[in-house]
Amino acid sequence: MKASWVPVLLGIICAILVLAVLYFADAVVAPVAAALFIIAIVWPLQKRLQTRLPQLLALAIVVMVVLLVFIVFASVVAWGFGRIGRSLIAETPRLQPGCRQFVESLKPIVFSRADRP
Repeated sequence: MKASWVPVLLGIICAILVLAVLYFADAVVAPVAAALFIIAIVWPLQKRLQTRLPQLLALAIVVMVVLLVFIVFASVVAWGFGRIGRSLIAETPRLQPGCRQFVESLKPIVFSRADRP
């Protein structure tokens, strides 16, 4: 009975370690999760096309559809950033006095800390 807490403690330690590994492996886990999500989305389309077309042709169609979706998504993102850039350029005369005032308010803080050793 004295050692019944050992499996619980080991389970908690393992859960913490798994969460830590997932946190630090974000650069690997995020693309893998995205790939699995894409596979889950296109799998039914692939299976349905394979019943009517040869396997290689069905695969080629699915790959083209995925590439088309990526291109459309990238185009929408580029269009959005372009609109943001154009609006910032158009609003520069209105935003510039506020930016100057912000910089002027930071000067005493920055220069007072620069004088300290």
